[in-house]
Amino acid sequence: MLHGLEGSSRSGYVRGLLSAAHARGWNAAAVNARSCGTSPLVGPRLYHSGDTRDLLLVTERLRARWGGPLGAVGFSMGGNVLLKWLGEMGDAATLDAAVAVSVPYDLGACAAALDGPGLFSALYRGRFLRTLRRKALGVADRHPGALDPEAVRRCRTFADYDHLVTAPLFGFRDAADYWTSCSSAAFLPRVRRPTLLAFAADDPIVPVAAFPRAAVDANPALSAWLTPSGGHVGFVSGTLWRPIYEIDARALEFLADPTRWREGSRLPA
Repeated sequence: MLHGLEGSSRSGYVRGLLSAAHARGWNAAAVNARSCGTSPLVGPRLYHSGDTRDLLLVTERLRARWGGPLGAVGFSMGGNVLLKWLGEMGDAATLDAAVAVSVPYDLGACAAALDGPGLFSALYRGRFLRTLRRKALGVADRHPGALDPEAVRRCRTFADYDHLVTAPLFGFRDAADYWTSCSSAAFLPRVRRPTLLAFAADDPIVPVAAFPRAAVDANPALSAWLTPSGGHVGFVSGTLWRPIYEIDARALEFLADPTRWREGSRLPA
């Protein structure tokens, strides 16, 4: 399981899915992105939405440890990483099936939405940029010359952060180059493992126009679960006193038998 931006293996949605997997009698593991959760920040490398370099090692280790089929679920940023990696690997992907939840398929469009007006956007920017700046300043302090600390302190938008932190740390020309190079939508035609894309039409972070309808229709490896409501990594039903997190059941059902989603799971026109 791969968490979202500034999440970790301790995030509620990850722990909920871990519990659901264990209830089925499955082995399950959650991967912390570098600098997240209990992963220590020691080198100049942080993480970003297209950083796939650790996934091959993780999947090979887990397959060797457990044997049998291996599936993955990625949430938001983690879903973008997962889909990009599946596209990069193609037929060589060391997974049997995957689920990607509330993915920012177009990183530039999602950055623009989050940097735009509105209370939700402002709250999201404030919360996540606060911890992202802190990590970037830690890199600047331990590795002089890697980043400009004054520029990092001035970051108040995701566009600024990606231009002043992500791009120089990972060798992109600028934020636009990073967004174009790492948006998972471009990698979907090369995915060769059964993969479910779960998306809510009212997602406040990912514009509905960014959902890759054409790629889902063109690639038989891709299936979709599109709901009118569910927010971002939400998909909650039931009652306030007894909520039901529908994505847990949907994700595990798909991983258990992805072939049954091949028919009747296409998006409406």
